[in-house]
Amino acid sequence: MNLKYMTQDEREKLYEEVWDYPLAEIAEKYEISEATMRKHLKRLKIPLPPRGYWQRIANGESVQKIDLPPVIGELKKYIRNYVIRFRTDIDEISDEELSSKVDLHLLREDTKKLIIEKCSNIKVANQLRNPHQLISKHKEEVPNRRKIEKGLKKSKTNTHLASLKSESKAILPIRVSKSNLNRAYRILDVMLKSLDELEGNVSVAFIDNQDIGHFVILYTSFQFELLEENNSLVLKILAKDWMSFRNSSRKENLEFKDTPKQPMENQLGKIIYQLFVIANNFFADYKMEERIEKREEEERERQRKLEKMRRGELEEVKQLTQAVADWDKARKIREFASDMELKLHNIKDDIKREKLSNWLKWARDKADWIDPLVEKDDELLGKKVSLFDQILQE
Repeated sequence: MNLKYMTQDEREKLYEEVWDYPLAEIAEKYEISEATMRKHLKRLKIPLPPRGYWQRIANGESVQKIDLPPVIGELKKYIRNYVIRFRTDIDEISDEELSSKVDLHLLREDTKKLIIEKCSNIKVANQLRNPHQLISKHKEEVPNRRKIEKGLKKSKTNTHLASLKSESKAILPIRVSKSNLNRAYRILDVMLKSLDELEGNVSVAFIDNQDIGHFVILYTSFQFELLEENNSLVLKILAKDWMSFRNSSRKENLEFKDTPKQPMENQLGKIIYQLFVIANNFFADYKMEERIEKREEEERERQRKLEKMRRGELEEVKQLTQAVADWDKARKIREFASDMELKLHNIKDDIKREKLSNWLKWARDKADWIDPLVEKDDELLGKKVSLFDQILQE
């Protein structure tokens, strides 16, 4: 478990451990000091048992736990899946189930129910109250942009032009007329707040003199912009499967428009739900790719081991054929020496016969050294280990 960043499930598990075991034991389990463990627990807002807790437990007394605080504010930086929770058996389910196109099939039932209920009850008020911070930033930046545009028209130097452009701050990509701006604010305000509640994330950037906005849901990033066509609002969303390492070009283009029967305000629930469905499917595809990649790697490893065994077997065969060849050489040398020894009786010169006898002894010694079935130590050639010993050593 990574104590710096974790899921809510892991946080809850750590919370249970803190109330089931002394802190010193937990710190030892995670191989850190007790003081460092306390710092992690404080940052993760996991309450510690009060003083005297373990003595009371030892005495058989019942002690009520301090509730684990919800994930809010700063804690969101360190905890994920505190609202949206995945099934715990994703890695065990069949390929067929993992590839299922049933909506939100990787999420737990309570999470699916939460998303459906939230999307079914989204309403856009007639007035903008307590706007999302990105809406407020947009409202603040619009007058500044108008001022910059006026400056650009008057600008006569590239230096002044660059200076004016650098003054722009990243804001939501809202590209609508002034008459539709307040309505756009109300729609996006509800959408951003709804995503916040569903553990989504929204970010903006100013790149190449253009505002770029992204929703991040279940590890999937959706680039979006709110436009106006013929006095009607159009929400364009591009979903890109950046996690995929097999189909990195996979994209989905979505477009939601005002219609006489369904203005944008009434489509928000359906839009957010569809984003979750796409994100769920992208993540399922990624998990399937990960599974396939793991299997292929296991197969490659199996083939590597098989090839290693094959090479080893070939080496064993090579050693065997060499041993047979050496044994045959030794046998022939001995036969040759025996035949040659018979000829020595015909030599009358004692000096010649002794010299030839010495040579025969030398030949038989070399035959023993060559013979793989004999262990022989030669003064010049060194020690030759017998084939028996070689097999037993292996």
